[in-house]
Amino acid sequence: MRLLDLWDRAKALTESELREAFELLESYAFRRSVCGLQTRGYWSLFAKLTHRLTDSRPLDQLRALIHIQREGNRFPRDEEFEAELQHRDIYNMRSCHYLLERLENDGSKEQTKTDDLTIEHVMPQTEKLRKEWKEMLGPDSATVHKTWVHRLGNLTLTGYNSEYQDRPFEEKKTIPKGFADSAVRLNRSIREQAHWTASEMEHRGRDLAKKALSVWRSLVVSEDVLRLYRQDDLKRRAEGKSVDAVPMTDEARSLFSALRPKLLELHPDVIEVPESHSIVYFAPDGDYFVELLPRKNRLILLLDLDFNERVVRDPYVRSASDRKFLVHATQEGGTLYRLRAEAQLDPAIKLSRQAFELAAQ
Repeated sequence: MRLLDLWDRAKALTESELREAFELLESYAFRRSVCGLQTRGYWSLFAKLTHRLTDSRPLDQLRALIHIQREGNRFPRDEEFEAELQHRDIYNMRSCHYLLERLENDGSKEQTKTDDLTIEHVMPQTEKLRKEWKEMLGPDSATVHKTWVHRLGNLTLTGYNSEYQDRPFEEKKTIPKGFADSAVRLNRSIREQAHWTASEMEHRGRDLAKKALSVWRSLVVSEDVLRLYRQDDLKRRAEGKSVDAVPMTDEARSLFSALRPKLLELHPDVIEVPESHSIVYFAPDGDYFVELLPRKNRLILLLDLDFNERVVRDPYVRSASDRKFLVHATQEGGTLYRLRAEAQLDPAIKLSRQAFELAAQ
């Protein structure tokens, strides 16, 4: 694997950095799984990411490459990861045992052996709850059960699942080998409770989700590093591509030929990236400012510019929010400009310059 090669052969990673790189990939994959995002094809994605790493600061490169992934492969934010852990059905996730095991052992020098432990529902799974449970949960016991039974706050690990079964909460705590006697750290907060209701489950779920943020840590990358590798990524995407390969009518090509040099003159380091049906222009820091979308007899300029702040006000300017879907667009923006004739080049460039200056800030 490329990461091992960078550590062993190139000495470009310390042992600590190698471990951090693997933890980053683990966090990336697990957070996406919890958040219900696509998890297929990870090995292919990881291979592509690590293949692009060089001997110069590979850990920073990996962080930046993950950060600049498009929406379909994005790294989940802390707030969505934490919310999903608290509210989704955790029990029926394939990684449920792994989640509980990591929460149990992370940060502890004395590791709990979890291979023989099974997942336990503190409030029993069965819908036919005993009288004691119904009384404890209150008049809405059926709703509480349906809502909370498979959530993180109600799940733990035990080696005595068959002994616990659907016993009342007090019995689960006090029977031999019950929660009161358990050496499993996940059970400490459970045995301290006098009752087990939605309130206790919510509180425990919130605490465990908060802890999970330190186990599967967020992606942190400095702006300087991000800027450098965003540029590299854009230049790599542009390699081997030609604006001549983007399909256009003769009318659209003529307008493009007149507009293109003016866009490139905005700054010597403007990055031009031809896509399959459009051409995107980025400021030197890697932020897009305009995408050109060829149409039958015109060009559409999609600008990363608030419509209400535009410097040009003529009939050819439209708010991008008026269009729910823009064919072939790869970016999002606030303003559209319909370029139909070379006489409109000046306002088109004014808008492009405004968007560029905002992107370059």
